[in-house]
Amino acid sequence: MSDEPKVAAAIDFGTYGSGYAWAVKCDQNDDPVARQILSRDQWSDQPVTYPKNRTALLLDGKATVADWGHSALKKYRQQRGDGTGELVTGLQMKMSLAPGNEAVLAKDSLAGRYEKLISAYLHKLYSLALEEIQLGGFQEDEIVWCLTVPAIWDDQAREAMRRAAEQAGLPTEEHRLHLGLEPEVAVQYARNALAGGGMDRAGTRILVVDAGGGTVDTTAYQVEPDGRRLSEVIRANGDQLGSEYVNLAFGKEILESRLSRPGHSDGASRLLDYEEKAPGLFHGLLQEFERRKTDFDPDDPSDTDIFIPGKLFRLMGNEGLDALASRQNGVDDAFVISRDDFLGLFDQVLDPMMNLVERQLERALVGAPGNVRLLGVGGFAQSRYFQRRMAERFDDGDRVRFVVPPLPARAVLHGAVHFAYDPSEFRIRRTRYTYGCDVCRPFEKGDPPDSKKTDDGGVEVCTTRFRVFVHIGDPVEVDEEVKRVYIPMKNDQTEMPFPIYRTTEHDPRYVTDRGTVRMGTLVVKLPPAVRKLPRAERKVEVSMRFGGTQIKVTAKVLETGETLETSVRFDPRW
Repeated sequence: MSDEPKVAAAIDFGTYGSGYAWAVKCDQNDDPVARQILSRDQWSDQPVTYPKNRTALLLDGKATVADWGHSALKKYRQQRGDGTGELVTGLQMKMSLAPGNEAVLAKDSLAGRYEKLISAYLHKLYSLALEEIQLGGFQEDEIVWCLTVPAIWDDQAREAMRRAAEQAGLPTEEHRLHLGLEPEVAVQYARNALAGGGMDRAGTRILVVDAGGGTVDTTAYQVEPDGRRLSEVIRANGDQLGSEYVNLAFGKEILESRLSRPGHSDGASRLLDYEEKAPGLFHGLLQEFERRKTDFDPDDPSDTDIFIPGKLFRLMGNEGLDALASRQNGVDDAFVISRDDFLGLFDQVLDPMMNLVERQLERALVGAPGNVRLLGVGGFAQSRYFQRRMAERFDDGDRVRFVVPPLPARAVLHGAVHFAYDPSEFRIRRTRYTYGCDVCRPFEKGDPPDSKKTDDGGVEVCTTRFRVFVHIGDPVEVDEEVKRVYIPMKNDQTEMPFPIYRTTEHDPRYVTDRGTVRMGTLVVKLPPAVRKLPRAERKVEVSMRFGGTQIKVTAKVLETGETLETSVRFDPRW
């Protein structure tokens, strides 16, 4: 790679849509407010101009990728009833990595394959982005990349995303491929887009509500005295409450309920039967609903009609159409959504989201030196109803002001370009878990009997004690290191394994405690010269850095000064 990258590029892998953007690194673009960011708005088979392609893959009968994006949905809908293509959406792919989904994935036929599917999608997107950047006269090794991930993802999910990116062809060097936390990069975009609006004033707190397709991330930052850098003051919290769940509510509350017939199979089974006979019907209806949802005006009292396509009209037959008409005042050529119905679909997602925001806002207000900017970003933040509910509930005109930047759906994508251009804007992050290693301690009364071992010095030790590196919620400087020194337990050890654990407990005692998860292991090989020393002198210093978007570990043999540096390679969760 050349000494300095010439292009800062980003990929936003989203639940509903994914895109790329980039900026040339030059004097003119060094000012982030004036920075020119280039992105693609035209995609094959897209119904409307939008900065993202659909996050979807069409797999053929051999489970290989037949098409991607909007084209995948188009080809899927063109299949006949005997079509063998399988459609995999971004909701399936991205949510597969979300913590808490392990039990569902274990029953899913695609469990364990999602990482490969994500890689396949990223390869398509990366290849397109690289082609465009190279047409501008730049080389592949002159680009530094940022790939976005939700802030609420755990370390295993972030590691899986990096592996998928590297398999897709993105750089393997850590200084050329950054992982950008979605609310962090979004706040960079918003501060530049709303320059002069107060979010660059020292001491200002910004509570970011990043409402995308699959998740909502809420994180609070405070502007440092220099007016530029940010410190995380409240660690990220969130849930699976994105706009795609409004679409799922439409499927259940409107489609399924109105396709049901008294004395026959329920609406869910009937909809599945129609989908098997005419693949793509359901996704076509969802796409039409997505258009109406984006334009929905909460002040307009009129109904919204989702017209029934010809294939579905024929499959429903007279009996099905009559049943539908009986529920809709005689209308049988469309699914009719009243204003109250539409608001109800939104509220199923917005009600718990508002409660989540309220809890985070209460924390953000504690000790706040001034007012708090409540910042709405992400595709969901484009909704007028979302904006109204947020403003009505939280904006008091005094301590809390609700703001939305222009084009909030671009916030994460363009913010990721800013992050790739200059990742130094963040000074302090908060740890999401308590992290540490297992360690041997003199055996004490109450220690688990099966943890008792005798080391080669004749001392009875407990081998499962949790040695904390950082506690949950601790503020950690981006470059801050936490160091611990260890010695081997046995004289004949040629290597020292360091299993890394995490827990939500503040002061865990044992690595076997309930809720403690082994994330991965770092193995330090002891050089022959060190193995000749007395065991007590075979000291290994382990340093961990938690301030970045991924944990970094350094192990140093103190006697020789030999250093091994690596990211923790995390154990898979399935």
